Amino acid sequence: MVWFFERGMEISTLEVRRRNKEFEVTVTHADGHEEREIVPTPTDLLSRLTRLPETMFVEGWEPVRGRRMN
Repeated sequence: MVWFFERGMEISTLEVRRRNKEFEVTVTHADGHEEREIVPTPTDLLSRLTRLPETMFVEGWEPVRGRRMN
């Protein structure tokens, strides 16, 4: 699953992938660098997916809504 966030003309993504019994959370920043984290359980994933967007909101990022990303 991928979420898109925007800040002005910048776009960042938050992606979650299943890796066997774990989950990989990847944030791709507007400048292209990536941060990856392995999350061991669904409960930990939900917790992480609550905290991470909150941090992005504080930094001025907003979810991209109602637009197609080409």
